[in-house]
Amino acid sequence: LSEENNPWTVCVEAAKEGEVCMDYDNMLMTMCDLKEQTYCDVDDTGSCLPKKAEGEECMDDEECLSDWCDYDDMCGSYYEDECF
Repeated sequence: LSEENNPWTVCVEAAKEGEVCMDYDNMLMTMCDLKEQTYCDVDDTGSCLPKKAEGEECMDDEECLSDWCDYDDMCGSYYEDECF
């Protein structure tokens, strides 16, 4: 592929909190702005939402400020060491 036809060479501005990050009609996903500590809620709203604090319900690691959604579907702490 030439550089102009390769979608991986195009810079796209990250979506901000509340903006659409998952376009289901066109099956396009835009990364959420990591500096704002947001994640893309692909399972529900398709928009960037604030990351969740320890003890809040989650489905995936990227939803949590700690980047850890534990085995009880709760955001864990940075220092949590669970056995599995």
